[in-house]
Amino acid sequence: MNQLHEQDCIEAVLKGDSRAYAPLVTQYQSMVYGIGLNVLKDAAQAEDLAQEVFIKAYKSLGSFEGKSKFSTWLYRIAYYAALDAKKKRDRRGVQAWEEVHEKKMGESPALEGHWEEDPKKRMIKTAMGLLPADQKTIIELFYFEELSLKEIAQALGMSDNNVKVKLHRARKRLYTALEGQKQTLIAE
Repeated sequence: MNQLHEQDCIEAVLKGDSRAYAPLVTQYQSMVYGIGLNVLKDAAQAEDLAQEVFIKAYKSLGSFEGKSKFSTWLYRIAYYAALDAKKKRDRRGVQAWEEVHEKKMGESPALEGHWEEDPKKRMIKTAMGLLPADQKTIIELFYFEELSLKEIAQALGMSDNNVKVKLHRARKRLYTALEGQKQTLIAE
């Protein structure tokens, strides 16, 4: 879907045609679900979150100003909704994040199985796990989602310079972690 078609869908929804929202949901459902799964590490919670995000975005569509891409605006809604859901879940005493991550990602070979096959990818996954959440998110958005620094800044509500600094620090920390793993492998 190109931006022009997205804008047509948005305008139609704002004029009262709720059916025009369906192509936007279809286009971005995997992105929103992926954000939820990445933050919550639970498929069922990610599905629930995706529904909530699309409802929230639908109700808030009038506030979309078009200063950024629709996908960036939606990403921001999904990301912050996922963080809120994680905080609520953690407050209720649900399993620790690490246990959920190991359990749920182990059940999802489509998402994680390929990481287990390649020792280099396993090393990267382990090193990524050592990053603070904000740095990990920026690395994932930049390298895996292929967002620009400006898009990341908009999605996370940060300045461009703040994103650059955090990306630089994340790269350094990732490099250090990978070097440490490399030394461990050599010693073995």
